[in-house]
Amino acid sequence: MKYLLILITFNIALSKTIIISDIDETIKQSSAMNYAQALWKIVYKKAKPYKGLEGIYQYIHEQSNSQFYYVSASYRFLYDPDQWLNENGLGFHKAAIQRKITSNKFDFKTKKLESILSQVYEDGDIVLLFGDNLALDPEVFEKVMKTNFNKNIFSFIRDIRGETLSKKIESRIKYFITELELIGSDVLELSIEEKERIKDLKKDELLPKYIEKFMIKKYIEKKCSKLEVLNVCEKIFKKRMKKKIQKYFNDQLRQ
Repeated sequence: MKYLLILITFNIALSKTIIISDIDETIKQSSAMNYAQALWKIVYKKAKPYKGLEGIYQYIHEQSNSQFYYVSASYRFLYDPDQWLNENGLGFHKAAIQRKITSNKFDFKTKKLESILSQVYEDGDIVLLFGDNLALDPEVFEKVMKTNFNKNIFSFIRDIRGETLSKKIESRIKYFITELELIGSDVLELSIEEKERIKDLKKDELLPKYIEKFMIKKYIEKKCSKLEVLNVCEKIFKKRMKKKIQKYFNDQLRQ
């Protein structure tokens, strides 16, 4: 019995945390939904990291036996992900992979995630997948989790579209508007200090203004379909969405 406990403890000590993350609009404020703004940020190097997730990644790196991998559907000729990660205090990754022009987004991401897991995953490891719902990350993560049902995989999606403000999404994936929703995660096990750091971030640092505008735009598109009253409809639902966002922050900060 004594040797069994020693063996279990030894295996736990050897296990690692594998983080596979998207870049644009997951960890990097890229304005990916607006090509002109995205290009401006690339040319003038204005794209900042999301401070909440930036700190969480740094915390995981410092606290655990971890391996970071970045898989992005963007193209390398647009920007160098290694350079951006290094310049923003996130240069502790094993690899940053981007797709070729001829690659399909869904197939590319699915295959790369599967490839990484097949090469580095060992029994007892924990896998954290981070992405956003601007494109296909939720579908990719669902497929990878289904295929690898016997692995300890936990997925997190930044809700760029603001869908969870209006409805509950039934999924194994954890959707979050801001990192305030990750504070209580049993999987991440953040320290008290890290939780307080996230709570102290300003609203614009947690939810950039361009993301808030995008959420409002998507909400209006869903609600306003009759052209004859479009202007009236836009005003009504813009105001309604702003109230939803403010209520979100009030509710999160009370917890």
